[in-house]
Amino acid sequence: MPQDTSRQAAPPETSRAPGTRFKLTHSFAMVAGLVMVAAALLLSAFHWYWSLGEMEKMAEQNNVNVARVLANLLWSRDAQLLGDLSAADPATLQKRPEVAPVYRLKIYDLQGDTIFSTDPEQIGENESDDEGFESASHGIVVSELARANTFSVTESTVVDRDLLSSYVPIYRGAPGSEIVGVFEVYDDVTSFLRDINRGIASQVALVLLTTGAVYLVLIWTVRRGDNLLRQEHQRSLALVQSVARAEAASKAKSQFLANMSHELRTPLNSVIGFAEILSTEGFGPLGDPRYRGYAQEIGEGGRNLLTIINNTLDLSKIELGVTEITLRGVDPRTLVETVVHQLERQSRESGVAIGVEIDPATPALESDEGKLRQILANVVSNALKFTPAGGRVTIKVNGVDGRLVRFEISDTGIGIAPLDVPIALAPFGQVDTALNRRHQGAGLGLPLAKGLAELLGGQLDIGGVPGSGTIVGITLPALR
Repeated sequence: MPQDTSRQAAPPETSRAPGTRFKLTHSFAMVAGLVMVAAALLLSAFHWYWSLGEMEKMAEQNNVNVARVLANLLWSRDAQLLGDLSAADPATLQKRPEVAPVYRLKIYDLQGDTIFSTDPEQIGENESDDEGFESASHGIVVSELARANTFSVTESTVVDRDLLSSYVPIYRGAPGSEIVGVFEVYDDVTSFLRDINRGIASQVALVLLTTGAVYLVLIWTVRRGDNLLRQEHQRSLALVQSVARAEAASKAKSQFLANMSHELRTPLNSVIGFAEILSTEGFGPLGDPRYRGYAQEIGEGGRNLLTIINNTLDLSKIELGVTEITLRGVDPRTLVETVVHQLERQSRESGVAIGVEIDPATPALESDEGKLRQILANVVSNALKFTPAGGRVTIKVNGVDGRLVRFEISDTGIGIAPLDVPIALAPFGQVDTALNRRHQGAGLGLPLAKGLAELLGGQLDIGGVPGSGTIVGITLPALR
C-alpha cells in the first residue's frame, strides 16, 4: 500500500546581524608591549650574566697565573722564611710582618692560619672553615666575587671596589705534587664590571627605544585593523539589515499576491462559467453568430487569466513556505499519459506533436501526484509554446540508479542561451524573442515548476542552444 505523508514547507529563517564588538586595540597592544619589554629585559639579564661569567673566568685565570708565579718565586727564594712563619703562632705573626705588602694576596698554611697577607692586620687569622680554603687545600681552584668597602694595598686604602678572590693550592713541586699551603689572590675587577654594566645599560636603553618604536608601530597597526574591522562589521550589519528588509518586502509581496489571487478567482470563475453558457447557447440562440465567438474568446481569456492567477497563488505559497504536499506512490506512465491528454488541444492547435518514451524499468515515484502533474504540464506547455508548427516535443522517462526518476522534456523549438537560463527561471522573467512576443504569458511556468520540484525533494535543470531546441530535466526521488 502506498503511504500517504503530509507535510508543510517551513518558512525560511531570517538572518540575524552579529552583535560582536571588536575591541582588540588595548588588550592586544598591551600584552604585546609587555611581552616585548619582558623579552628585552630577559635578553639583557642573560647577556649580563654571560659577561660576568666570562669576566670571572678571565680574572680567575689571571689569579691562578699570579699564584703560580708567586709560588715559584717564594718557594725558591723565601722557603725558610715562609716555613718559619708557618711555624709561628698568630700573635707572633701579627707583630712581625716582614714581607712588604707588594701583592694583593694572602697565604694560608694547611691549618688555615694566615701566615702572610698584603694587609698586615689579617696575618694570624684562621680561615680553616672557609669553603674556598677547604676546596683549595684539596687541589680545587675556587673563586668568588665580593664587594669590598676597604682594601689596603701598598699602604693605600681602596674604597668600594669589586674584587674577585681566588683560592689556589700551593704545591711543593709541580702541580699535582704535595700541597703545602693555599694562596688567596685578589684581582680588582671594578673597571671590568663598570664596563659590563655600562654596556648592558646602553643595550637595555637601545632595546627599550627599539621596543618603544615597534610598540608605536604595533599600536598604529592594531588601531587601523580595529577600525577596518569595525567598518567591515558596519557594512555587514547594513547588508544583513538590507537582506532582512528585502526578505520582509518579498514576504509581504507574496502575501499580497496570495490574497489578491484568492480574491480574483471567485469572480473570474463566474465570468468563465457565464461565457461557457453563452458560447454553447445553453438557454437558447443568441441571434447573431458573432456573439458566440465573442463568448468563446471571453471564456478562453478567462481560463488563461485563471491559469496565471493559480500559478501566482502557487508560487506565492512556495515563497511563503505554506505549500502543503502529500507524498504517495505515483506511476510515471499513467502520469505522463494524463498530462499528454490534458495538453492534447494545445498540441493540436499549435501544430506540434508530442512523443513519449518511457523506459519499462522505470520505478514508481514517491511524490505528490497533483504537484507533479502541474510541473510536467507547465514544462510541456512551455515547450509547445516555443516550438514552431511542424515541430515535436518528446517526453523521456527513465530511472537513475534505482533511487531517482528523471523526466526529460525536449523540443525542436527556438532553444535558449545559457545566459538566458536564470532569466527564464526567475518569476515573471521572459526571454525576449519574436516567438515569445507572439504568445502572451506571465513567465511563471518554469519558475513554478522549479519551485515545486525542489519542494518535492528533486531539482530542475535547463540546457539548450539557440536555434537547436531546449531540454528541461526534472529529477525526483523514486518510491523506496
